[in-house]
Amino acid sequence: MYCWVDALTGMLYAGVHKGPAGDGYVCSSKLMMEEYKKRPHDFSRKILSVGAFKEMHKFETWFLGCVDAANNPLYYNKSKNHGTFYNT
Repeated sequence: MYCWVDALTGMLYAGVHKGPAGDGYVCSSKLMMEEYKKRPHDFSRKILSVGAFKEMHKFETWFLGCVDAANNPLYYNKSKNHGTFYNT
């Protein structure tokens, strides 16, 4: 699981990715990708946890629920509010 930090806005994006940390993957959020493509130098990524994908997905769901990402203006993440997330 990883978290991107947007230094310009202070916004965050947390997610999971199946694959090596250095494979160039950014995120699945269309909203964040629009900003990242314009100004990638403003974004930094931290690896929060490494493990089996199923467990990391559970962690992601728990984490995003704890911060109420769907309604939290500090997060690029948006939720369907039943444990699955979509790209906005």
